[in-house]
This record gives sequence, structure tokens and C-alpha cells, in this order.
Amino acid sequence: MSTQPQSPAQDDWIRVTSRDGFSFIVKRNVVFRSGTLRNMLDERHSFTEAVQKVCPVDERAAVTEKFVEYLAYKATYENVPPNEEIPDFFERIDPEIALELYVRLPVRVVSMYMNSFLAYLSLTISRVRIE
Repeated sequence: MSTQPQSPAQDDWIRVTSRDGFSFIVKRNVVFRSGTLRNMLDERHSFTEAVQKVCPVDERAAVTEKFVEYLAYKATYENVPPNEEIPDFFERIDPEIALELYVRLPVRVVSMYMNSFLAYLSLTISRVRIE
């Protein structure tokens, strides 16, 4: 009989909650694309999040939804060969939350996509002013 603790299945579901009470049910392997959420769910530390399989995100629902969508995007495309085309994630961002997301994105993500994001952001801001 094995005495090693069982590792959680990668196809487990995790509830990601926004500060305004919305919940997003996401596969564990998608949630693990975020280092912070991965640490919260590390069962070796017995955090409440790991036990309850719930990760609170201190953002409103619209921002949390895009964060979860980005994690799914990253999980889908992170192992794509360099010669395969990857759709631009920033085209999925609504103008109303573009600046809010920009402020909260990790620095390495911003630097990777800086040119396309800034072009999208300036187009979005000019569109919002026109409307």
C-alpha cells in the first residue's frame, strides 16, 4: 500500500471567484497557468483554497473573466510550434476593460505583447472617444 499523498487530478475543476460574487469553473490544468493560483492550490501547504478548490480573485467579474480566458488561451497555445499561427488574444478584449487589464497584467505578458496591445489600446481609446 502506498503512503504517498495522491496528487490532484489535472482534470479536476476549480472555482475562480470574483470580488463581486461571480464564479468561473475552470479545469485545474488551466488554472495552473497562473503561478499565484497554482501556489494557492498547492495541497502541501493546506491553504483553504486547496482544500475547498476555490480561488478568490480580488477583481470585478469582467476582469476575472478575461483573466480566466487568458489562462485558457495560454494553456491552449503555449506548446504550439513556432510555424503555426496563433490568434491575437488582445482582439478579445472589450474596450471598457482594456486599460484596467493593462494595469493588472503581469509585466512579462505586457512586454511580450507590448506593441500589439498598445496599438489595440490606442485604437480602443480613440473609438471610445468617438462614440
